[in-house]
Amino acid sequence: MQDFTPEIAELRRRLDEAAVYLRITDLVGQRTALEGEMADPDLWNDQDRGRRVQKDLSRVVEDLGLHEDLTTRIEDTETLAELAVEEDDESYEAEIADALAGLAASFDDLEVRSLFSGKY
Repeated sequence: MQDFTPEIAELRRRLDEAAVYLRITDLVGQRTALEGEMADPDLWNDQDRGRRVQKDLSRVVEDLGLHEDLTTRIEDTETLAELAVEEDDESYEAEIADALAGLAASFDDLEVRSLFSGKY
């Protein structure tokens, strides 16, 4: 049975880095504030403000959802790898390797996307 521990540890490291450059802690606070603004009955009296708040909230929710999805996928892959080792079942290796490759590709895409975010 192949040891996938180093690959999973590397993905966890990349997840921690993503939490920093996505500013996950800040986004949680922003989501709360933006949801409060969305609940304001006068929000759409100013159409530009309404669109801006809606767009900002959508972006925040998307980034938080992406981080949560990556976290869940890593945890699921880690659990599968632990199960495979526990049962000494090599039939899981291909599935684990595919999951790890998919996660690595998702992180690659996220990192490239983060380079092109911001004002410019």
